[in-house]
Amino acid sequence: MPKYTRDRPVEWERIVARRITVERERRNLTYEALAFRMTELGYPLATSALHKLEKGRPPRRISVDELMGFSQVLGIPVEDLLNPAWKFPKLTELIRAAWDAQDAEDRAHDATGAAWKRVAAFVAAHPDQHEHIDAALEAISTEAPDEYERLATRALATGDAVDEARLQAYIQQLLPNVTVDEWFGRSSEKRSDG
Repeated sequence: MPKYTRDRPVEWERIVARRITVERERRNLTYEALAFRMTELGYPLATSALHKLEKGRPPRRISVDELMGFSQVLGIPVEDLLNPAWKFPKLTELIRAAWDAQDAEDRAHDATGAAWKRVAAFVAAHPDQHEHIDAALEAISTEAPDEYERLATRALATGDAVDEARLQAYIQQLLPNVTVDEWFGRSSEKRSDG
């Protein structure tokens, strides 16, 4: 075991020690029971050492081998034992839910893009049916939830430019001080070639 020095940093040991205490108590394990399980798995640990780890000020140092043992005995990955976020399970849950939602949004965005490519490919594959396709797009577009979707449907299906005047009018209804360029995050400054 490394020599104790008063000035050594102990923040991570406190995080792990607190987590071990919480997990030991959650499982209704005594110091003796946890020390026995550690020793049984090949990570010998005296009951007094475990007590010093949890209650010592500063806490007793934890070796890498002991960290591995606690991970196995408690069934918690090492990285989770070292993660201070465990103190805030609701925050962790909310962040993971946000990540899941972002993943779902990304998958939906990819699926949407692929679907519009199939629509555009269908339209492109039937150039001789232009008038009928236009009529069908007009009829289908009336089912769109709003003007933006109606305009986007025609533009995405045909590859034509969006009718920016109609789009600007729609945007102005929603947000009177926003331009089409701002809506799409485009710079409103004209770019110069020189």
